[in-house]
Amino acid sequence: MRCAAVDWSPVVAACLAFSGGIARADLGDELAKIVPGEVGELDRFGSSVAVVGSIALIGAPLDDEHGEDSGSAYVVDLGTGEALGKWTPSDGAAGDRFGVSVAMSGGYAFIGAELDDDRGVDSGSVYIFEMASGRQVAKLVAGDGAKDDRFGGAVAAAGGRLLVGARHDGDHGEWSGSVYVFEVPSGVQIGKLLADDGLPDDNFGYSIALQGSLALIGAPLTNLYDTDSGVAYLFDVPAMRQVAKLVPPSGGLSDNFGLSVALSGTTAVIGTPGDSQHGTRSGAVYLFDTGSGQQVAKLTGADASGGRDLGHAVSAYGSTVLAGAYRDNVFNPYSGSAYLFDIASGAQLAKLTPHDGAYQDNFGEAVGLWGSVAMVGAYRDDDAGQDSGSVYLFDASDGCRVDLDGDGDVDTSDFLVFLNAWAGGWSLGDWDGDARTDTRDFVAFLNAWVAGC
Repeated sequence: MRCAAVDWSPVVAACLAFSGGIARADLGDELAKIVPGEVGELDRFGSSVAVVGSIALIGAPLDDEHGEDSGSAYVVDLGTGEALGKWTPSDGAAGDRFGVSVAMSGGYAFIGAELDDDRGVDSGSVYIFEMASGRQVAKLVAGDGAKDDRFGGAVAAAGGRLLVGARHDGDHGEWSGSVYVFEVPSGVQIGKLLADDGLPDDNFGYSIALQGSLALIGAPLTNLYDTDSGVAYLFDVPAMRQVAKLVPPSGGLSDNFGLSVALSGTTAVIGTPGDSQHGTRSGAVYLFDTGSGQQVAKLTGADASGGRDLGHAVSAYGSTVLAGAYRDNVFNPYSGSAYLFDIASGAQLAKLTPHDGAYQDNFGEAVGLWGSVAMVGAYRDDDAGQDSGSVYLFDASDGCRVDLDGDGDVDTSDFLVFLNAWAGGWSLGDWDGDARTDTRDFVAFLNAWVAGC
């Protein structure tokens, strides 16, 4: 496996030793650009991203390794820029689009292939790989899978569970959608989640976030206010029970509320790229309290304007939200951008743009956030040929990492935030970034908390 071609920013080129996060520059600074050596024309590397600690998992669903658009996924060490592996499934085939979705948890990687045909044309599947060895350990399909279900279009994992979206499943009518629950690493299906009020064409399961026992699931084509205005749902996963339906106070045609979702602590983050408050499809991100189900904020860019699709992708970690605006015309049409927001205040922290943004790069199509590192995919970047794709890294922190509540102090409240995350198996509790939540994370955080800033 060849190393990834990594263009490190001069600001951080001399300080890449990883110790719980890439060495800090200044908030919003571009740290690196990653293009693995094997990426080629039309691969669309960067269509999906996941990051835990110093390891990134990046999808290239149009790679042709096992036939046209069979797909692949890359594992990259962010500290060194080395591509640790290029993964393809043992039975990969043309058109599968392996890598359309990715997630990591508990030492395993989960990679969706939504157009796999095991249960019928485009029924979909998900593969489980062991992170340490790169070995494929399971292939999952829905027990009741059928043609065009698109099982694997979205994946989320935490606490020994894997959730898989099948947005075209038809239990409540054609394309109403569903989410399947699996045990990890056994791959045993233990349940199936459906919206209590699901209807045809809702696309429930288009997006999924999982934190502890709580799942946030988007249904962006639901016609609540108008056609495709969208909704999102909270589920208690162990109980297999819907606990809340989240909706904005108003909505409009093609708002697509719920096209992207994330969870951090008690905050549900919901992307609404079609929101038109600042012009047609300027986009927005809503924050809801997961306990009360009430909206607490609506985030828009300080320079918001029409056509940007802010919220097409979202990620959250601690007190920070990262939102992609892949149609932003910063350099040329659809060159793209991404925004960092503070959850507590709703303030915009930074606007992220690549140093070499170009026409239709679609920077912001996929985003990932962990610790002080923001990862942004530009799946139509052309460094290795037309639409070969790339991924950029940015500094996402302007303060002390152990200040988890973002109030400027390191105190008991920060310890309690971590303790809840650690006990719940949330990503925030994985302090050492090894994709496991264990005693080493507790000790590492305790040492950092005692040391302060």
